[in-house]
Amino acid sequence: MPKGKIALVLGLLFVALNIIILIAGLIFLGIRMNRKEAVVLKSASPEAESNLYAYLGERITYDIRFGGFRLGSSRFNYLAKAEINGRPALLMTLDTRLARFSDTEKIYGDPVTLLPLRIERYIINWFSREHIIENYDQSAHSVTIKKTKGKRAEAPLVIKKSGPIQNAILLPHYVRRLPVLTLGTVFTVNLPNREFKIELTSIDEVVVPAGTFKAFHCESIPRQIDIWITADERRIPVKIQGSGIFGYLMVMKEYVPPQGAS
Repeated sequence: MPKGKIALVLGLLFVALNIIILIAGLIFLGIRMNRKEAVVLKSASPEAESNLYAYLGERITYDIRFGGFRLGSSRFNYLAKAEINGRPALLMTLDTRLARFSDTEKIYGDPVTLLPLRIERYIINWFSREHIIENYDQSAHSVTIKKTKGKRAEAPLVIKKSGPIQNAILLPHYVRRLPVLTLGTVFTVNLPNREFKIELTSIDEVVVPAGTFKAFHCESIPRQIDIWITADERRIPVKIQGSGIFGYLMVMKEYVPPQGAS
């Protein structure tokens, strides 16, 4: 292969790895509703309780793109009912595959709030393997992170927040479960080292490989991420756009509905 093409391929792989690093940097996302600006999600009603596992069996597959290049794919699954430390949980997975890179995440979430309870990540790239375990204590507003690189275990890291801690991957799914979505709704997002807001700004027509959809457009202030969720009863996250130097794009290419859905 000519040296120019080799350099191009290596450059694209470097960008791909940085995209995943950027996404991983958002993994500890704390989200709290601004009571003056947005709907507050309270405890589930009896009707909602019977619908907590309504998404079981749903599978959403995305193309990951950077500029005009397709870098790989990512698949989100609602897998099964589970249990963590004696409490009910919802098991979900996110499986990302790029060239010479894979990131598999098992996410155990509270079936009512979708707050994370435990996350297990397995990352493999050209140079190393990592295993990361995140244990959340939502009552204490803390998360303990244990990371192993190869055979070397790092010292646990404890992050404490002033309120419940959310997970970046679950953010679109948290939003889609809110009982009401209206234009102008604003979320205040807490990260370990910064804060920003996400506002529901418009209803757009979105074209992705899986089709054309009318979708709620949520964008961050300042501009860091945009999320499009279909404006129908399914509320599918069909497009996610990151900003900045390593801005990425995730577009839905395949959708498998939940078990029992028509």
